[in-house]
Amino acid sequence: MAQIQTKFIANNAVTNAKLALIPAHSYIGNNTGSSATAAYITNTQLTADLNLFTSSLQGLVPASGGGTTNFLRADGTFAAPPTSSGTVTSVALADGSTTPIFAISGSPVTTSGTLTMTLESQTANTVLAGPASGGGAQPSFRLLVSADIPNNAANTTGTASNVTGIVAIANGGTGQSTANAAFAALSPMTTAGDLIYENATPAPARLGIGSAGQVLTVVSGLPAWATPATAGVSVVGTFNSQASSANGLVISGADIYAQAPTASNPGMVSIPASGSALSLSTAALSVAVDAATIAINGSNQLTGLAPTEQNITLASGDITNQYVDLAHPVYGTSASANSIALSVVGGPEQQKTVDYTVSLTGGSGGVTRVSFAGDLATGGNAALVSGDILMIQYSYLL
Repeated sequence: MAQIQTKFIANNAVTNAKLALIPAHSYIGNNTGSSATAAYITNTQLTADLNLFTSSLQGLVPASGGGTTNFLRADGTFAAPPTSSGTVTSVALADGSTTPIFAISGSPVTTSGTLTMTLESQTANTVLAGPASGGGAQPSFRLLVSADIPNNAANTTGTASNVTGIVAIANGGTGQSTANAAFAALSPMTTAGDLIYENATPAPARLGIGSAGQVLTVVSGLPAWATPATAGVSVVGTFNSQASSANGLVISGADIYAQAPTASNPGMVSIPASGSALSLSTAALSVAVDAATIAINGSNQLTGLAPTEQNITLASGDITNQYVDLAHPVYGTSASANSIALSVVGGPEQQKTVDYTVSLTGGSGGVTRVSFAGDLATGGNAALVSGDILMIQYSYLL
């Protein structure tokens, strides 16, 4: 077949499909450096034929040479970064507020140091807030104004005169207008005879009225009504004379009998005839008394004892005299057997006959005199001084 001369091929008439197949990753070109027939160029040949970029020319990145310390520079070369760096010669801190509120110290730092910032002292009763009126602005310390507080017109003094009307229980009131009704509204009582007590919660609770004959007692730490145990003697009869015996009292059935005295048995009482006064026959009338509350005075009469406590603030004269006189003659039988108990306020009870002595009627006007002794006397380890307070407890005959 005759060759087709190129002059017979129209310009731009041959498509790529009419060309021979080219190897993968190949390019048609001329990398010889002079005019030549086009050839297939590989990746490596193409890379070698392209320009490297420079400070003024686009192109490929040059080979780095490896390593991790070099960096690409703007002139197209890889090089290590400079070892020297810039130096900060001064760092300062300032309060840029319109009205500065911070005090700054340590500024500027030229080598090393600490910048310290503290709040400036402000006028009492001022607050940090935005402007009191107008548009927004930097905050400053100022007095509060009415617009700063919602509902500023509300009364906050808390006095009773500010409360009007009846306050409901849910709002802390009673829902009532009188004291009795208010108490009843809050009370747990519901029925006549009810009692209020504190239960284990603790909270107010109601104890209903008990039955006739019951008494108030305690059950498991709480009040309760209960029926008392049956007494040993349910009925006490009249006192009657009965055949004499050595016993003073005889219980017969539901009656208690007092035995009349005879020559051989003392008995207890003589039963007088109707309309007669009580009299003794052959024996004296004996009466047992509680020595803490009843005594026999000098006229052989029963009289009461009055317990009292007398506080005496010592004066300089008492220290000089080394004794004090009480307001009453103390009940007792001797200097050691009497009802006095003495202590110094702030200290323990003192020992009778050791730290003080008692003269039952040795004081002025026949009252009891207490003299200082032992440690309480002048020169003792706990010597009394002017201003000390003696607390003296004792009983005296009424």
